[in-house]
Amino acid sequence: MKNKKTLAILIVSTFLLFLFGISIVAVNASVSDTIYVDASTTGSETGSRSNPFKTIEEALDEADAGEEVEIQAGIYRENITIPEQVTLSGEYRDEVFIIADSKYSPTVRMRNGSELSSLTVMGGKYGVYIKGGSKVTIEDCVISYNESHGIKIKRSDLDDDNAVVIEENIIQRNGGAGIYAQKRMVTIYNNSIYSNEKDGIYLQGEVAADVEYNKIKYNEKSGIDLMIDSSTVLLSNNTFKNNEQSGVDIHAKSWRGKVLVKNSKFYHNDEYGIKKIQYGSPNWEIWENDYILGTGNLFVKNKKGKISSVEIKR
Repeated sequence: MKNKKTLAILIVSTFLLFLFGISIVAVNASVSDTIYVDASTTGSETGSRSNPFKTIEEALDEADAGEEVEIQAGIYRENITIPEQVTLSGEYRDEVFIIADSKYSPTVRMRNGSELSSLTVMGGKYGVYIKGGSKVTIEDCVISYNESHGIKIKRSDLDDDNAVVIEENIIQRNGGAGIYAQKRMVTIYNNSIYSNEKDGIYLQGEVAADVEYNKIKYNEKSGIDLMIDSSTVLLSNNTFKNNEQSGVDIHAKSWRGKVLVKNSKFYHNDEYGIKKIQYGSPNWEIWENDYILGTGNLFVKNKKGKISSVEIKR
C-alpha cells in the first residue's frame, strides 16, 4: 500500500511539474513577442517592459518576424525601417511622435508583412514609403508635415500578396499628395485627408483601389486625381469638400479601365465635383462605359458645376 501511495504522489508531482513548465514556456513566449521602447528610460536596456530600449532603431534591430515593437509616449527623432513581418505600434497616436532625423529620407520605410499603428509620423521626405513587393497595413496614425507625399506606394503586381491597407488615419499638411499610389492593390478606408499641398489622393494608373468612407477636404489640388487607364477604382461613401481644384479629377489616355463613383458628397470644390480629362484623340467608349456615375451622389455649390464635359488635351 505504501508503495502505491508513493507512486501516486510521484505521478501527481510529475504532472504538476509538467503543467508548470508549460505555463513558464507560454509566459516566456508571450513576453518575447513584444519589444518595448521608451525615450525616457534610464539604466539597462533589454527591450522588456521594465527595461525598454531608448530608441526605436535598437528595438527593430532585435525584432524577428511575428514580433511587435511597442513604443511608449515620447518624441523619437529617427528615420526607421520596419523589418518584414514586424508590427510597430504606439501607446497612443497623439503621444508618440516619430520625427525624421533627416528630411531627405522617408521617416518610416515598410517592408513586406509589416504593420504601423497608433503613432504620429512627421518631417521626412515622405512620411511612409512602401517599397514594391510589400503587403502592409497602416492604421490609426497621424501622418503630417512631411516634405513630399504623406504616403508613397511603389509599383507591384496587382494581387493580394502586395496589397496595401490604409485605414482610420489622419493624413494632413504634407508637401505633396496625402497618398501617392503607383500600380498596386490598395484599400483606403475611413481616413481624414486634408490640407495637403497637392492632391488628397493621387492614383497614377493600373491600380485596383477601393476608396471608401473618407473625408477628403481643403487640399491644394483635387481631392482625388486618378488615371482610369488599366485601373479598377471604386469611390464610395466619400466626402469631397473645399478642394482647390475639383473633388475628383478623372484622366484617360487610351487604355480601358473602370471607375465607379457612388454615394459620395461633393461640397464647395473650387472647380467641379467631378472633372473628366482625355489626353490625345477622344476615346468615347471610356466615358460611355468605363466611367460610371452610380446612385446616391450629392453635389452642392461646386463653383464650376457638378460634372464637367470631357476636356480634350492634345
